[in-house]
Amino acid sequence: ETEYLVADKTVDCASPEYLAWKFYATIMIGVYPLGIPTMYMVLLWRKRRILMDEDLRVENQSVVPISFLWKMYEPDCWWFEVFECFRRLSLTGLLIFINPGSATQVVVAMILAMVS
Repeated sequence: ETEYLVADKTVDCASPEYLAWKFYATIMIGVYPLGIPTMYMVLLWRKRRILMDEDLRVENQSVVPISFLWKMYEPDCWWFEVFECFRRLSLTGLLIFINPGSATQVVVAMILAMVS
């Protein structure tokens, strides 16, 4: 028996096009939440010596393109945006796996918010 997408009954869930998009979506579920913070960390790590120096980080033009990642933090905390990405991910994406709608989910969210 053929299965169809609930939202659109014209989409056959066994079609090659649907399976290709399903594969792509599955890959992107891992790429986006892990890939973006990793890319941020690589960009920041390469410029960390400049970012840790208060004078250099303002004068050096090579860090201007990534200033949105470090500008709001102290020089010693140049890496903090990566931490923030993972914190936001844990508060939004990981909580869906903890008994949705339960008191446990609320308590875990509050603990994560307070600890981070």
